Amino acid sequence: MSKLFDTLEQIRRHESSQDAGPRPAKRSASPGKPGGRKVFLIGALLLAAAGAVYFYMPGLSGKNTEIPVRDEVAESGGVSPTPAAPPVSRPPPTAIPSDEDMVSLNNKGVKFVENNDHWRGIYLFSTILERTPGRIEPMINIGAALAELGLVEPAKRYLRQAAVIDRNHPALLANLAILKNAGIVGDDFLEPLKTPGGKR
Repeated sequence: MSKLFDTLEQIRRHESSQDAGPRPAKRSASPGKPGGRKVFLIGALLLAAAGAVYFYMPGLSGKNTEIPVRDEVAESGGVSPTPAAPPVSRPPPTAIPSDEDMVSLNNKGVKFVENNDHWRGIYLFSTILERTPGRIEPMINIGAALAELGLVEPAKRYLRQAAVIDRNHPALLANLAILKNAGIVGDDFLEPLKTPGGKR
């Protein structure tokens, strides 16, 4: 065991003697030659100046050099106005979606729901409602899809909105019958929507 300690002691002495010896000179941050830092800074400043000239001198950068000036100011010898702002580009007006487009989207949404991809179907139905508010079919379909997902309260809200539009719509009545058979809605589901006169 003492041989091990002796060996460790010799290693320690050897390392400490190397640490005490002359250290290599630190390298300076400037390039190898004296005055290298000055050369580097001058080069950086020249590069920055060249970039500024390029970006701020219109003729050198290849940008449009013509500045629109109103004729009456130029003729009167007055101070030229500031350049006019470029015209604002507006997106072309969106076309009003046709009924065929909405029916096509609705049918795609129904296919998604039938293939158990409810959220894609709900997204398409919501898109239809955003583009053409007040359409009853997507409201009914969202309500049915949400009910299939077990989200009963949101489903009821959509079905009530559809009933406000047309409480005798065949698809609404068919879906309400399914929900009644499942015990999700009762016979009184549409009662709050009746008007005091009894007709709706």
